[in-house]
Amino acid sequence: MRNTTYTFEEFVQNMEELITKQTQYNQDSINDLAICWEYHKCETYTHLPGYHYLSYDRPFAISKRKDDEEYSFNESDDIDLILEESDECASYIEPHITDKQYRLYRYHILYSKVFNVPTLYFNVFDKDGQLLTLEQVWEELPLQYKNDNKWTFITQVDHPIEGMPYFQIHPCNTMKFMEKMTTNPSNFLLSWLSVYGPIVGLHMPLYFYK
Repeated sequence: MRNTTYTFEEFVQNMEELITKQTQYNQDSINDLAICWEYHKCETYTHLPGYHYLSYDRPFAISKRKDDEEYSFNESDDIDLILEESDECASYIEPHITDKQYRLYRYHILYSKVFNVPTLYFNVFDKDGQLLTLEQVWEELPLQYKNDNKWTFITQVDHPIEGMPYFQIHPCNTMKFMEKMTTNPSNFLLSWLSVYGPIVGLHMPLYFYK
């Protein structure tokens, strides 16, 4: 079982380590799909948890097969390519695809001062820039995450920095879940991300866990 405390200072250190790994990963010519987290901090308020956070905009083409109950996510580096593909496919849908949508997921990771854990904020936009509702987001979640009540598992709150509505995977049970880990991870943030990211289509390459 891991140590049950996770401090803001550890969060900052873990973010810096993630950015360092990202730089190394993106410099490797073998990796075609770049990872583009941005680290934000306000030098004036460096001691305040809300002023250090990560952001990542990720375009997806999602689709559902006739014989499947859930959506599959296809990632792309290029949102213009996603939209261009969307225009080309508007008049033709492959026979085995019953639904094909185009999404821009905007992820933010902040530190919760109440629960002392990372917290995932996100918004989802369609190809026309319209924000999806909670019901639409819930419909596209992987089936294994739909056992929880959507009104408590995912909530809509004001972003602590931007002041705009964002969805949030509620952090109240995060530490309880992470305590079940048999070993202390070298980077708590990345271990947490491997658990909570896939809920909303966010998968990190194995390179980050070496």
